[in-house]
Formats: sequence, structure tokens, C-alpha cells
Amino acid sequence: MRKTPLACAAAAAIMLALPGLAAAQTPVLHLPPSAAVRPSITTQLSQLGDRIDRYVAEGRLSSADADHARRELNRIQDQASADRERNGGHMALADRFELHAQIDRLREEIRQERTPRPRPSPGH
Repeated sequence: MRKTPLACAAAAAIMLALPGLAAAQTPVLHLPPSAAVRPSITTQLSQLGDRIDRYVAEGRLSSADADHARRELNRIQDQASADRERNGGHMALADRFELHAQIDRLREEIRQERTPRPRPSPGH
């Protein structure tokens, strides 16, 4: 059975259009590198709270620095709750990015404020 040139051209046109149609239906979201897959904001805040407690217990963070960090941690938690409430229980992408930036700043601040862990003296 012979195929007509018109049928072949039509089949070729459909085959060429299929990848374009698939791409047109799949939106591509270009996110900045800082938006890589990260733990949830709640998880990150909990981890930071644990880190503050651990550094205080180890003597690596002063009580004044820990109090400051906890106040900032509570402020970020309050902001996250307000953002969710404002958006019907969901957080807007821009709000999430801003909170991640605030968490990163607090994490860096805690890292800079802590004192190095004392090293054991030689011979111990």
C-alpha cells in the first residue's frame, strides 16, 4: 500500500509539532539558586532553635546572644504565621523566599556569634 505525499507530509508535521505542544503545556518555573529544595520553614526554624539550645548548653553561645537569636527566631515564626493567615493557610512564593533569606541571615548571625568549641589540651 502506497502512502500519498500529502499523508506523509501531514504525519511529518504532526510528529514535528508534538514536542512543541508538550513543551507549551509544561510551564517551566525558573527559580533562583537559593530556591533549591530546602526543608520547610517550620523545620528550619525548629532546627535553629535546637542549635541555639545546643550552643548555650555547650557554652558556645552567650545567654545574651541566645536571647537575641530566640527573639529573632520568634519574630520569623510570627511572620510565617501572618503570611500563611493572609493567604488562606498557604504561603506565597515571594513570602517563602523572604523568610528563607531571614532564616539564612539568622543562621549566619548565630554562626558568627558562637565561640569556638574548646579543644582538648594535648595529652588528654
